Amino acid sequence: MEIKNYLSNNFDTYEIIIVDDYSPDGTWKIAQNIEKERDEVKSIIRKKEKGLASAIKTGIENSTYPIICMMDTD
Repeated sequence: MEIKNYLSNNFDTYEIIIVDDYSPDGTWKIAQNIEKERDEVKSIIRKKEKGLASAIKTGIENSTYPIICMMDTD
């Protein structure tokens, strides 16, 4: 929630991209539910690919804005 507050207080528009490698803990389900509730959130669920580097690449390739911040939230 702090990230959303910071972004909404400092930028007119922004997006949050969640890239998940089809985690067995169900993170992908949570990401999809958040995406349905919030226009600024985009979830990308990768069922065949794994790994942080390629997840970052996927997020960058699907981003709309020129400023990108990456976080590993494991």
